[in-house]
Amino acid sequence: MQALMLEGQNYTNAPVLGGPLPTSLLDLSALEIFTLSFTKFEGFLPSAFCIRLTKMRVIISRHGGLTATNGRLPESLAECRNLEIFWFEAIGLTGPVPPYIGNFTRLTILDLSKNNLDGPFPPFPFWAKLRELRLLKLNTNSLSGEIPEGFGAVSPDLLWVSVYRNRLTGPLPASLGQAKELRR
Repeated sequence: MQALMLEGQNYTNAPVLGGPLPTSLLDLSALEIFTLSFTKFEGFLPSAFCIRLTKMRVIISRHGGLTATNGRLPESLAECRNLEIFWFEAIGLTGPVPPYIGNFTRLTILDLSKNNLDGPFPPFPFWAKLRELRLLKLNTNSLSGEIPEGFGAVSPDLLWVSVYRNRLTGPLPASLGQAKELRR
């Protein structure tokens, strides 16, 4: 199996998938795409998730798909070296943006929107390896500080940056003009 997509319904009184995530997920060695949305699964991914599932390219958890452990993403996700899509929207994340995300060199979509992330907007070195990034959604958090100069030059194919509803200050970096595909 290459893809496992578990999506619930987004309406009142809808039946809901839930319970603990089975550790047998780790036996799906060919799994590349894993999505959970509008579900009520307990806990987070098994700690060996990215160590055992080395082909994983897409992880999506939206609106209750998973619950962040104590508001944080586990450090074991740093092992997901082949990720192209890292989408954890509205799952109760707190604290700073995890620094290991800056090492996901194949990342095209990063969505950590609608959480409770705080701390400074990641500095330029965080973004330097994300040369494939096309969509960034960090909106509706509590990130502070400035968007670093050089941010717009990181990925020539950057299409979308959504950072509204944060506590950002300062000017927009002039380097955003280098992102020729930027739409918003």
